[in-house]
Amino acid sequence: MNRKNISIAAAILVCLSILTTLSIANVWAPTNRPDPSGGFSFRVEIDGIATASFSEVEGVNVSVDVFEYREGTDQLKPQLIPGVAHFGPIILRKGITTPSDELWLWMKMTLDGTVDRRSMSIILMNPSRNDIMRVNLAKAWPSGWSLGKLDSMNKEPVLEELVIQYEDITVEIYR
Repeated sequence: MNRKNISIAAAILVCLSILTTLSIANVWAPTNRPDPSGGFSFRVEIDGIATASFSEVEGVNVSVDVFEYREGTDQLKPQLIPGVAHFGPIILRKGITTPSDELWLWMKMTLDGTVDRRSMSIILMNPSRNDIMRVNLAKAWPSGWSLGKLDSMNKEPVLEELVIQYEDITVEIYR
């Protein structure tokens, strides 16, 4: 091989090396996509209840029954029609630190036959503690209350649990 061919081959290898480095750098380059918010930063607001700091909220959801409808001539492709909406229930859990009777008294009203429907909100916050989403629950009322497991050998905190039914949900997103 002459010197000219060796120089051309070396130049091609250098170019391939540079292109490979650039393509690998583009694959591994950091993106500007935001991280999803964690489920650890939230607060709960319930009308008329001052102490509503919960360690867990579970079961915020809505589903709609689906019915099939078809006309006599349309045997293969029925039309899907929405039916009744179903909400929750949600379960609120909190560790008992300084006992408060606010949640129990709300539940006691249900036990006594008086359903006290209230508005409540679950607010999701970003790591900077700014509100990013609010889930509003309408006509909420307690349908269950429990005290966590008591075990003299266990060092975990005792949890108070409240089961909430609600009749409507709206979601607000903050941008």
